[in-house]
Amino acid sequence: MKLQNAQPIDALIDAMLKEQNLDVRLLEQKIIDNWPSVVGPAINKMTTRRYIADGKLCVDIASAPLRNELMMHRSSLTAALNGSVGRDVITDVIIR
Repeated sequence: MKLQNAQPIDALIDAMLKEQNLDVRLLEQKIIDNWPSVVGPAINKMTTRRYIADGKLCVDIASAPLRNELMMHRSSLTAALNGSVGRDVITDVIIR
């Protein structure tokens, strides 16, 4: 018996993720995971917490001077993080 509607497994997985609305959540988690590689180890060491809420990456920074410096570079951080997953997932980076 020959299969008539055979599809590659990656297409099936992508379709299932989209159907369950998990594709965006997966990309959000990739952005959180990519934070250390985008900002480097020194800044990552000062990061105490990262999470995404309402399409914005919220990052808690332990150092006030570093927090102020990162606030000035929010747009470039947003672009770099979205570029790391190849899609616009977050709209802003909130530094706390």
